[in-house]
Amino acid sequence: MEKNDVLVSVVVLTYNDAPFIEETLNSVKDQTYKNIELVVSDDCSTDDTVERCSRWLEQNRSRFTNVQLLTVEKNTGVTYNINRAQRAARGEWIKGLGGDDLLTPDCIEVFMNFVNSNSDIKIVQCGLAKINENNDFLGYDSKGFNKYFHSEKIPAYWQHQFLLR
Repeated sequence: MEKNDVLVSVVVLTYNDAPFIEETLNSVKDQTYKNIELVVSDDCSTDDTVERCSRWLEQNRSRFTNVQLLTVEKNTGVTYNINRAQRAARGEWIKGLGGDDLLTPDCIEVFMNFVNSNSDIKIVQCGLAKINENNDFLGYDSKGFNKYFHSEKIPAYWQHQFLLR
């Protein structure tokens, strides 16, 4: 399969992220990689996050292979929200994103190029560039940046511990 043919699901987890959500969703829309499904899972926000998401998704639906907005009637917590979003995702790869986070424009493309150059890859993770509310760059949090592993080299227990961190 050609590298740009692989469907990547970006799952955005939200809870009261109204001030940030449109910028977050725009960062997904602006990806250089094109074959993206967008799944937004809201955990019963009490602000207007769901309304903003719904409006944004309606206006930008054509950019994505598929879009979904998942909502619940009572707050279930982060773990359930993650599981709900991941179960709904149809992509071969899933990129998780918080409702107040941003992706660099080439994030998914860089990930997929790395995956296509390393056929044994099962999980890809990246570092984190920190910014404040004024978009001032605060530095990098790069714990584990550019590391990868698979079941033949690192036992499942340690892979799980790595993911928990």
